[in-house]
Amino acid sequence: MQETLHIYTRVSTRVQDDDGTSLDTQKELGIAKSNELGMNHKVWNEGAASSHHEDLLNRPVLVQLLGEIEGGSIKHLFVYNNDRLSRNEDTQYTVKYALRKNDVVLYTKDGRFDLNNPQDKLFKSLLDGIAEYDNAIRAERSRLGKINKVRRNEWFGEPPPFGYEIVDKKLSPHPEESKWVKKMFRWFYDGNSIVWIKSQLDKEGVVARRGKLFTTGSINVLLQNKHHIGHYDFTDKKSGETITCSCPPIVDETVWNQVQQRREQIFARKGQNNRTKRFYLLRNLMFCGECGSQMSGRIDWIDKYADRVGAVEDFTKEEKKEYLEGVLNRIEVRLDAETNDHHLDITFKMGLVGDGIEYQDDDDKGAGYTVVEGATDASIVIPYAETQDRHKDARKVGRQEQNAKKKQLW
Repeated sequence: MQETLHIYTRVSTRVQDDDGTSLDTQKELGIAKSNELGMNHKVWNEGAASSHHEDLLNRPVLVQLLGEIEGGSIKHLFVYNNDRLSRNEDTQYTVKYALRKNDVVLYTKDGRFDLNNPQDKLFKSLLDGIAEYDNAIRAERSRLGKINKVRRNEWFGEPPPFGYEIVDKKLSPHPEESKWVKKMFRWFYDGNSIVWIKSQLDKEGVVARRGKLFTTGSINVLLQNKHHIGHYDFTDKKSGETITCSCPPIVDETVWNQVQQRREQIFARKGQNNRTKRFYLLRNLMFCGECGSQMSGRIDWIDKYADRVGAVEDFTKEEKKEYLEGVLNRIEVRLDAETNDHHLDITFKMGLVGDGIEYQDDDDKGAGYTVVEGATDASIVIPYAETQDRHKDARKVGRQEQNAKKKQLW
């Protein structure tokens, strides 16, 4: 039976196809080697895998290849050179151990290596060390090149922030995106919520840098971005050096500062909610339909309440509160400005709305039934008149309690 030469190909994302080590070049050399050896061939193409991330988690094809080696089905392996397998010392050891353990002969453009042969083993280790050194030198050159670019106020290679494009290697306001950046800052400055801003962007089909609709989180991050007022900081992770760079501003600095103050006030207000001493039954379930602010809490609901569903009337105030938090996920409240009615959109954590069992024959329940899956959403309206009545009742109860206390003092 004719043996097979397994050809593993990979290029670093740093390496371009024009440097003589493209995937096609590696494949052609491997096939040529298989013809020279009189073997069949099979190609294992990893594609582009960065030399910055050399662990096996980032090499699914190599992992599959090693699995076949461990299974004993691969005895001949070709790679363009030693660093195609890995420049990482730990990964190199894993690969070399698997090859040596399973008597796999390794071929490269430089020759044949039998890793059970002491001379070949030594030579392979020397080449691995050179590859690892070369990778470190490349990484250092890349780091220093990035720092030099930053010092010249040139953009350093990542996608530019929303609102900018790259012109002559530098940040320049994007003619369309910059308009939306100005609008977002102005809208928030004027008192609109991030949820409302997102709704306006969605209506106009405005997409973020990666081509998807903005999220409230991405809008919040954008509103903190210092690029938009004409400067930003770049910190080199290795040296810890921070370089302040300049770029054309999009937003007035006064507006930017006011936006930051408003953001801080909103988050400070959210922090105060946990410190309230008064009891509110739905405090952790109420969400503002405008700003999206919420409170949340966690309890072991199933263990505590699953067997007490029918005894809600016997619960304490705290138990009622915890029970509702286990059933409800969100209550969004909106006020109708014309009628003063409150509109509540309720989302349950389980499909409880309209759930139940439909029997095939109500008179013969043993004939079978169908489980009706309930919905998780429901909407109710609390009329203004009902709200007023509740306020009156609350005031009346409050006065009665005060009068009772006064009588006790007399």
